[in-house]
Amino acid sequence: MRSIIKFNNLRFNSALKLLPIFVLGAIIFDLVNHGKIGLSFDFLKNNDWGLEKLLWLIPVSLLMLVNWSFEAVKWRVLVKPFYKISFKKAFKSIWSGVSTALSTPNRFGDFIGKISHLPKNQRKKGMVSSFYGSYSQWLVTIVMGWVGWLFYGNQIIENSLIKMGFSLFGALLILLSVLLFVSKRSVNVVPKKWRHYFSDAPDFSSKTKIVFFSFLRYLVFATQFYMLIRFFGVELAYTTVFLKITLYYLITSLVPMTFWGEIGVKESVAVWVFSSLIYNSLIIISVTILLWLINLIIPAIVGNYFLFRTVSQEKG
Repeated sequence: MRSIIKFNNLRFNSALKLLPIFVLGAIIFDLVNHGKIGLSFDFLKNNDWGLEKLLWLIPVSLLMLVNWSFEAVKWRVLVKPFYKISFKKAFKSIWSGVSTALSTPNRFGDFIGKISHLPKNQRKKGMVSSFYGSYSQWLVTIVMGWVGWLFYGNQIIENSLIKMGFSLFGALLILLSVLLFVSKRSVNVVPKKWRHYFSDAPDFSSKTKIVFFSFLRYLVFATQFYMLIRFFGVELAYTTVFLKITLYYLITSLVPMTFWGEIGVKESVAVWVFSSLIYNSLIIISVTILLWLINLIIPAIVGNYFLFRTVSQEKG
């Protein structure tokens, strides 16, 4: 029996690893088959890359700090029932989490870096807190993606009945996800040996706060995305771009990818989603790569330093 379970788990893990490749292949096929790819470097030649233009990157970079500051506030709210942590230390914890998320699907391993800044006897509770923080962000992404789907789903699936089916399925998924998030009884699905770590799980008030800050984070990186589109010379209304962004984040959140594996898949998804608005694919690719560097690579490098210092102090 164990060998069968192990074999099935191996097959499931292999399928998860192949899923991003399948999604990438399907997207590239659709883009090429329908002539949605435009590759031109004119946007680099035609833009005035003077100091005034480059200053656009300052607010985008500042918003990166705002983004992770909201996540630090979330972390403080989550660990407050069992450990008081300063904002400065919470911020270091968050960036340490970014550094440990490098090789895990959808950056799931960020909890490793975050809990490293907690006392050893509180780290298992920290794992539970990290789960709630990630879940709240995922919940916001799913809800906003569903809204974007209602507006632009017909551009992906032309059949109205199939689109309606996906819309109803999305509504049901959101309802169940919200119930699992707010219900105290949802802890019963956790194995008994782990349940006592949920004794300090966030209450309803705390859950409301972390969802609110998750939504603020969502608005921040959506605004960054829009600003970078403008940075590369594309004039579009914010609301139009925002609804497309919700679809982009919805799709990428549903596809399991490692941090480094995001390169290529995320860009392809972005090109696919924005192809009806921006024909030149290189613009969208440039936006996603630059946003990836600002929001993730820089914090990961600094977070690795924070993590190294923390581990060194423990050993010392």
